[in-house]
Amino acid sequence: MSQFAGILRTIFAESARRGWTDAELARRANITPEALSRLSKQGGARFATLERLASAVGFMVKLVPDDDYLERLTSGSLLDGERQEP
Repeated sequence: MSQFAGILRTIFAESARRGWTDAELARRANITPEALSRLSKQGGARFATLERLASAVGFMVKLVPDDDYLERLTSGSLLDGERQEP
């Protein structure tokens, strides 16, 4: 299952909360209903498609640094050493 599966579930839940059919969500995201059905079953999508789906329900997809990096950035200690990659 894709790393985006949880995000997709959230998007589908918001779409359902709004009373939209899958066809309506697909239309608003400018993708085909068949493509929406496929990615729903697979639990994955390209990032650009995920952004369009999120935007259709009023959400925004953001990439944020991991907690350690963010903590070092906000504390001013980011330049005290190199960031260790996982």
